[in-house]
Amino acid sequence: MTRSTSALITALVLAVAAVGAAQAQPDREALRERMQNMTPEQKAAMKEKLREKWASMTPEEREAARQRMAERRPDAAKRLPERPGAKAPSPAPAASEPS
Repeated sequence: MTRSTSALITALVLAVAAVGAAQAQPDREALRERMQNMTPEQKAAMKEKLREKWASMTPEEREAARQRMAERRPDAAKRLPERPGAKAPSPAPAASEPS
C-alpha cells in the first residue's frame, strides 16, 4: 500500500467518524426537545416503559448497556439501578439545624 493510499484511507475513516458524531448530536437534541414538550403523564409512561425494558434484559444485556452508556456519558452509567425495579439511591437528607 502506498503512502497516498494509506493517507486517503485514513482521511476517509476520519470523515466517516466525524459524520457519525455530527449525526448523533441532532438526535440527542431532538430527544431533549421532545422530552421538554411532554406532559407529566407522557414522561411517566416513558419512564415506566424504560423500566420494563430494563427489567426484561438479562444481566449480560444490562452490563452491555451500562458499558455503552459509560462510553457515551460516564456520569450517567453510575445512576442506573443494579437490579430490576431498584431505584437509584437518593441523596442523603440534610441535617436540620436546631431552632
